[in-house]
Amino acid sequence: AIVQAILDLTRNNAADSFYSVNKTLVGLKALWEGDIRSKGIDLELQLDEQDPTLFGSKQKFIEIMMNLVKNACDAVAAGGKIIVATKKTEDGALTAVSDNGSGIRAEVLPKIFQPYFTTKSEDNGTGLGLYIVKDSVERMGGRIEILTKPGRGTTFTIYLPNKSPEAKAE
Repeated sequence: AIVQAILDLTRNNAADSFYSVNKTLVGLKALWEGDIRSKGIDLELQLDEQDPTLFGSKQKFIEIMMNLVKNACDAVAAGGKIIVATKKTEDGALTAVSDNGSGIRAEVLPKIFQPYFTTKSEDNGTGLGLYIVKDSVERMGGRIEILTKPGRGTTFTIYLPNKSPEAKAE
C-alpha cells in the first residue's frame, strides 16, 4: 500500500499539470501516518470541500508539504497534533500546516528561511528545509506566512496561485 501511494504521488510529475491539492495530501497522509503515529502524534486533514486544483509542479508541492510536515513532527511531542488544512481561493489555494508544538522563539524567527540555519542536532537537520520551501513557493508565484506562539505551536500557511493557461487568459 505504501509503495502504491508513492507511485501514485510521483507518477507524471515531471511537467506542469493540473493536480488536486486534496488528493495529493490524502496520498501523502498515507506515507506520513506510520512515522507520525509511531511518535504518538495525531495527524488530521481538514480539506476544503471545493477541492482546490492547481496547475503547476505537483512534485514541488509534495516537497514543500514533506518539509513542512517533517518540521511540525519534529516540533511536536508525543500526544501532540498536526493539522493540514486546505482552502480554495478565487485564484489558487491556501494550504496550512499547524502544530501544537513548542513554537518558534522570537530571536530565531528572522533566521528560519536562511540556508543552513537549524535549531536541530546535526543528525536531524541540514538547515535547508525551510529555505527550500520558501524558494519553491516563491518560484511557483506564491507566498508563505508564519504564525507562531512559543509554547503553543506554529502554523505555516502557503498560498499558491493557479497558473493554468485558462487562469492566465482571464
